[in-house]
Amino acid sequence: MLSANPSQFPLWSYLKQPIGTPGYPFILNPTKFWNRQKIHFIERCWVMSYVSEEHYHEEV
Repeated sequence: MLSANPSQFPLWSYLKQPIGTPGYPFILNPTKFWNRQKIHFIERCWVMSYVSEEHYHEEV
């Protein structure tokens, strides 16, 4: 889960990482976890922007 403020460390997401889940890597280093979360946030924003533009072009 992403925090509402991407500049604030997502402590709760860091603490509730699943351990031993094959599809989800456990990241022990907080800096690496934060960087990974920021990358996911940017990717999610980009996908949302792309989808909204795609819907816009279909309606026009």
